[in-house]
Amino acid sequence: MFEGIEGLKKFGIFAGLTDSELESLAEAITLKRYKKRDIIYLPGDKREGFFLLHKGKVKESRLSEDGRELTMEIYKDGDIFGELALIQGGERQSMASALELSYISQISNSQMKVLMNKIPTLSYNVAKLMGLRRMSLEKKVEDLVFRNVPSRLAKLLLNLAHKYGVELGRNILINAKLSQQELGNLIGSTRETTSHFLNQFRRVGFIDFDKRVINILDKEKLEQVGDQLISLN
Repeated sequence: MFEGIEGLKKFGIFAGLTDSELESLAEAITLKRYKKRDIIYLPGDKREGFFLLHKGKVKESRLSEDGRELTMEIYKDGDIFGELALIQGGERQSMASALELSYISQISNSQMKVLMNKIPTLSYNVAKLMGLRRMSLEKKVEDLVFRNVPSRLAKLLLNLAHKYGVELGRNILINAKLSQQELGNLIGSTRETTSHFLNQFRRVGFIDFDKRVINILDKEKLEQVGDQLISLN
């Protein structure tokens, strides 16, 4: 599963590193297998390093005091998560869990600091990653405040289509295998409300779905809902 330096090259944060630099890093990495629903870290755990997702799917989320869950991000093959450990110690504020069988490795802060001191390109890549994650978080907050549920749901489906979609003629098949509860958690909505608007999208011919597989039938109309240009009422 772990392919040495070739496996590390698919992570953008390591772009610009030489094979010998990647080799020394690969030798220090231990791959760990997580089953579906296994917890990777919890709020309160120490930030001792960040994680590389070699294969699988991982959910990062936050829980409110009353037990409600807001999913911050779904990570896929080649993604990095828990990266705040690189710039800030202390305890984690979110939790991460496997959505399917996943293979993950962790790189300690001490390992990364040695490399960052030696390789300016790596420091730049880390700063770039932090900037992109901040922009993504700000956009998510903006959507929660200024967009209604159907708009947020439409944008989420389009984002999932970009990440996981397979084009079938004019249609896009999303095989992300997310439940309606998980979709709702991603847009800050309940499962019932999410289900209601998914069925409305299907009724007007924007999508079709069967269990956890969604088929986008009219991407342009879905984009208009995401941009709040048309109403479903």
